[in-house]
Amino acid sequence: MSESCNSRHFSWLMKSCFPNPHDGNCKSSIRASATRNHHLHHHRQSQSLTTSATTLSSLPDDLLLECFVRVPSDSLSTLCFVCRRWSRLLHSPSFFNLRRHQNRLHNT
Repeated sequence: MSESCNSRHFSWLMKSCFPNPHDGNCKSSIRASATRNHHLHHHRQSQSLTTSATTLSSLPDDLLLECFVRVPSDSLSTLCFVCRRWSRLLHSPSFFNLRRHQNRLHNT
């Protein structure tokens, strides 16, 4: 499946990133946005200090498999050496079924 950029969403993104300088509300909206971003940044900083970091290894097996399915075939062999759990998952029937379902298996 090829990914494409939806022009309507892209246009909205551009307008939100680059507001019209001739708009009278532009300066006040930029100032309000900067204030919101400042408060959000401080909130995230304090929140990150209280929560532990989530690592890829802490994900459940089904989510790891969903991630692994998207890895290119030529990189899978190196993932097997990361840890025993990853090796077990990469050699499991569930992984092969997911790859087959997403048409990511290649004939060799």
